[in-house]
Amino acid sequence: MSYQLTESSPYQYFWSEGEPRAQWMQVREDVVAERAERPAYFLRKEFVVSGPVKKATIKATAQGIYNIYIDGNRIGDKVLTPDTTDYRFHIAVQEYDVTHAIKPGTHTVVFELADGFFRSSTGVWRVDVNYENHVAALFEMDIDYTDGTHQSVDSDLTWKVSPSHILAADLMEGQVEDRRLFDSAIKMNGFDDSAWDAPILGSTEAALVREFAPPIRAIEELKPVSIKTLGDGAIVIDFGQNINGWIKLSNLGPLDTKIEIKHAEGLYPDGHVNMESMILSFPGAASLTGGQRAVVTSSGVKGDLFENYFTTQGFQFVEIIGHPGQITADEISAVVVHSDLRRTGWFTSDNENLNWLHEATVWSFRDNMCGVPTDCPTRERAGWTGDWQLFSPTAAFLYDVLDATRKWMADVVVGQSPDGVIPNIAPSDKKMRPEGEYSLMNGSAGWGDAIVSTPLDMYNAYGDLKLARESWSAMVKWMDFAYGRAKNVRHADRAAARPVPAAHEEFIWDAPFHWGEWLAAGDTLPVDPQEFFTPDHGITATAYMYRSTLQMIEIGKLIGKSDADLKKYFDIAPKIKDAWQKEYILSNGRLANETQANYLRALHFGLSPLELREEMGKRLVAIIREAGNHLGTGFLATPYLLSTLSDIGYTDVAYDILFQDTVPSWMYMKKKGATTIWENWGGIDDDGKLDASLNHYSKGAVISFLHQYIAGLKSVAPAYKSFVVKPHLSSKVNEIDLKLDSAHGRIEVQWKRVNERFDIRILVPAGSTATAELPDGSSHTLTSGENKLSCALAI
Repeated sequence: MSYQLTESSPYQYFWSEGEPRAQWMQVREDVVAERAERPAYFLRKEFVVSGPVKKATIKATAQGIYNIYIDGNRIGDKVLTPDTTDYRFHIAVQEYDVTHAIKPGTHTVVFELADGFFRSSTGVWRVDVNYENHVAALFEMDIDYTDGTHQSVDSDLTWKVSPSHILAADLMEGQVEDRRLFDSAIKMNGFDDSAWDAPILGSTEAALVREFAPPIRAIEELKPVSIKTLGDGAIVIDFGQNINGWIKLSNLGPLDTKIEIKHAEGLYPDGHVNMESMILSFPGAASLTGGQRAVVTSSGVKGDLFENYFTTQGFQFVEIIGHPGQITADEISAVVVHSDLRRTGWFTSDNENLNWLHEATVWSFRDNMCGVPTDCPTRERAGWTGDWQLFSPTAAFLYDVLDATRKWMADVVVGQSPDGVIPNIAPSDKKMRPEGEYSLMNGSAGWGDAIVSTPLDMYNAYGDLKLARESWSAMVKWMDFAYGRAKNVRHADRAAARPVPAAHEEFIWDAPFHWGEWLAAGDTLPVDPQEFFTPDHGITATAYMYRSTLQMIEIGKLIGKSDADLKKYFDIAPKIKDAWQKEYILSNGRLANETQANYLRALHFGLSPLELREEMGKRLVAIIREAGNHLGTGFLATPYLLSTLSDIGYTDVAYDILFQDTVPSWMYMKKKGATTIWENWGGIDDDGKLDASLNHYSKGAVISFLHQYIAGLKSVAPAYKSFVVKPHLSSKVNEIDLKLDSAHGRIEVQWKRVNERFDIRILVPAGSTATAELPDGSSHTLTSGENKLSCALAI
């Protein structure tokens, strides 16, 4: 171990002395196979227990992902362990109580090891060998006998290792398995492993740390809603829900039957699964097969089970090719896999469109919180900072995400470059590290700003400042980077138009690369790298630099920084605001680049001069009306589109957008049968063509509007220590039911409107104070416990 944890790290060393007792067992691979062709391995050891056992504990981890078996029984219920991590810096160690499994006599322990996050394909570029080109395992078992003696069974070079029946296991490309080679005796006593190899000594530079975030588990199983055999014999199965996970199939056909299984989010008009949407047209991206395949050869044993548990796939549909018979619903299921977070928030109403939107967003979040918050469970599966920056406040209502966020942010922090650049993706992918060919894409506003906004969001949700303290140094470095880029680098277009820079330009952050609003309605992704990398997104980036500066002041005060410590933020904030106004507000009061997103940021971030705020609001509404009550936003501005409209007095416009059902809109997704939120507003066109991922939670951040404006629950002090309930009514919603398990206890809001009467019930936990503002304008101080209020509604 070379990497030393910093004082601000959320992790603790697993072993107090820093190093394990056991040796790393690295699999000897004289010839390393290509990506998606590397097998899973068995590492095996027999040991003898000499007497009654008081306690037996396993401590284990891997460079790769693993399962452990004792006498053929799998230990624990965690999957894909040791979880996604930046293996250069942290590897979490898992601990298992196996007292129940250890009795006097001979036992066999088997470590099943695959590439996993350590060596599989990763990210948009399908990066192979993101860390090191081997797999290795670490294992310690402590056996305490009832007579006070102790025995250790540790990983060392006396274990035996062999390739398994899993011939290939790649997280993104899929799993290949030959069930004819499976021998259950391997996991039992007495198996002859004398022909197997010995491992070689491995090592790691990373710190071996204790887990503190919820692990990944198989959460539930879904049965098919339909099974169809197509004319060419392919069997297509619809599970009725887009998920992240894998399948279980117990009908593999007669001996030697070789079947291919494709996992997909949608279908072609002819009924076959559509794999094209898995292939990215992103500049430099690996455009191959799209992955998400499994191949299995049958042993001919009735009921023999195939489960591709060393991968995860994003899918609603599977297509099985090469199976000679029928498959029944009893013989196949879809296993839903994600981090085992505690659910905290719920919302239902009498409007089926709102219920669909809420449930689709919940599913998208579940499917994309698999160790880290990813963008999609299919094409990239990457922990994009921009996505979590905008969605984490919504996620914090739905689930307890504090420790999961702290774990992910630890990878953001260690991935930060010495110059302060925050990586787009954490854990990082080697093509975007400082030495990588796409490193220039890092350092974008709205993405890197996650290092500032996310700790504040976690504090507001939970009243917890741990993440703010853990991230403060990285925040400071990030802001220094942004200020330096603004001062020292000008966009080429601005330099050409104004050779002598205006004085305010040192506070305009426009170069060298920003993602901008990203995938706004109507946008098409440039395929020419020059067009992709060169647009001027200064109006967006400078706005985020201003917001993050204000947040630095807020966070700094919360964690005890002095005014002197925060002086530069106090000084620079008004200068950034002034520069934004000079550069982007025309003499007629309109914006130089009139988009919904830009007007929204002007209003939501407080960039608009007070005297122009009303007119800017009117202009925003006019643009929306001109677009036929369609939104025009993308990733960054969509979360606060409806709330900002409501805040400036246009709740009716917010509702018009919310219930719009032609593209671009949320309800268009519903019309097209979506069960999760799409990456692009037009994810499925009228001809059934799929575009991009159909499972991105980002645009689902709008459901915070359902919680805070329709139900009316708004926190006015961190962790709902104080809150207000103020419903904003629509004729399309007559009843809602919201529940939240806050840090101070259960909050409930139920309201119903019948004719001209409004009734509301509010449950206030003992640790909170609250007020209610009813539709008739009356205000009420609430007491702990149940509160029931009513008012008449205007005709």
